[in-house]
Amino acid sequence: MHKAHIPASVVILSIFLAASGEYAPVLGHYWAQFDGVVVARKDNVRFPPWTRNRANRYVIRDADGTQRVYYADSGEGDLDGFPIGARLTKQRWRMDYQENGRPRDDFPFGIYILPMMLDGLLLGAAVILVVMIRVRDNRNRNLQADYERALRRLESGD
Repeated sequence: MHKAHIPASVVILSIFLAASGEYAPVLGHYWAQFDGVVVARKDNVRFPPWTRNRANRYVIRDADGTQRVYYADSGEGDLDGFPIGARLTKQRWRMDYQENGRPRDDFPFGIYILPMMLDGLLLGAAVILVVMIRVRDNRNRNLQADYERALRRLESGD
């Protein structure tokens, strides 16, 4: 009877894709940099698209006319998010930002930290299991080769 075998890369990729639902908003907010006005928004979009996580999608036009897309957790800004026309300023590598000149630091990092830690542990455990399975398979191949070599030596009389 043949056992079902799921490749390790599929398991690791599945965990990574599931974990990206928590990491993407945090890293996206941390990485974001803009100084402009909200010109468009769409509420309740999937971010990242392959997850069930919901976010608000904002288009922010900088002073030089560059438009940037920013996905924000629905907890950021006012109760309804950032209204069109709101001026937002945010520096990369910082969690705080300014909305219409008022300093804000309302990114809900606490909501994301536990799932991120659990996903990190799952990913680490999957990688450790893959390494352990590969070591075991190499050991079994070496033992099989030694066994076959010993049988040949016995058959040849050495």
